[in-house]
Amino acid sequence: MTDNDEPKMKAWLPTAVIVGFYGTITSVKWEDEVVIPFIKNNLRSFIDAHWSDMRLADILSNLRSESLDHRFRFEHDDCPIVSGDEDGEQNVKKSMVDYLIWQINKKNESESNYAIQRDIRQEAMAKGALKTHLFEDVKPAFDMWSKNMNIYLYTSIGIEDLKFLLQHTTVGDLTPTIKGYFSQKESNAAKMVANSLPDFIKYATSINLNKTPAKVLIVTSFGKEAKASADAGMESILVKRTGNTKIRDYYEARFDSVDSFLDIQFVPRRS
Repeated sequence: MTDNDEPKMKAWLPTAVIVGFYGTITSVKWEDEVVIPFIKNNLRSFIDAHWSDMRLADILSNLRSESLDHRFRFEHDDCPIVSGDEDGEQNVKKSMVDYLIWQINKKNESESNYAIQRDIRQEAMAKGALKTHLFEDVKPAFDMWSKNMNIYLYTSIGIEDLKFLLQHTTVGDLTPTIKGYFSQKESNAAKMVANSLPDFIKYATSINLNKTPAKVLIVTSFGKEAKASADAGMESILVKRTGNTKIRDYYEARFDSVDSFLDIQFVPRRS
């Protein structure tokens, strides 16, 4: 939306808005199309640079055990085995990379694999070599919204990981506009699914969200989350994003939907 365009819909001004991360402010394809290829391409150089680190030595030990389990216990005949020290440093490094990539391709990453991925991502972001994708409407919308309401983000990853991603985006640091965070990973009560949303609201209230459900707005790209929120007394708006699965007609008929955060005009509530 340009400065001369009119917003496409009006909504009551909430006291708090809860916004999803993957698929709502960043593309669901960003991980697979940008981050994962970057990690694969930089695994060997990262391992070379940190070969003497104790942290990497511990990860290597874990990966050796995991590769043997995958190959023999779980009978994955195509699984590379991480070499022992007797095979020489270069062979160990190569087998380590091969096994990590095998896990990634199988979408069966272990905690050790995720640890290396996290380290590579954060090191690259700190250097400016990798930046978190945001849809172009996110930053200007959050700048406006944060003046009149509290913005909360929910995510399936850890809160500290999310904060780091938001500090290193394509448009700079987004965290100054955000009041707080909810993580599905760190609290089962925070899951945004139909059978646990009341628990999510209780959880949010318990950590000082302190808003009645009717004055909390959920902005999401996923119909099930919008329905669960509405069923619990919250307001819901759907945002359509490139790369997402098409929103079902049922949800589009029930909820207001927009193509951009900037299509929403918030109207002060009547006293």
